Amino acid sequence: MELQGNAVLIRPDKALERTDKGILIPIAKKDKTSTGVVVAVGPECETVRPRMKVTFNRKGASVQTIEGEDFLLTNEMPSKIFYME
Repeated sequence: MELQGNAVLIRPDKALERTDKGILIPIAKKDKTSTGVVVAVGPECETVRPRMKVTFNRKGASVQTIEGEDFLLTNEMPSKIFYME
């Protein structure tokens, strides 16, 4: 897959079903996973690179299913992607 512009393809981390203390996470909260690993970037991306662990805003991201796996497609904007060390 070749991305255009400042597009970013992210493999979201799997949402936890229980917290470390064993508390069940409601489905509505579980679907709000907002961390993942960058899989691919468009040629105009300046700060995000493949294999970076990121926290991102899911609002405006679209789900893309590739070979049976769900990815999120968004763009590189300061208000959407936050970088993790």
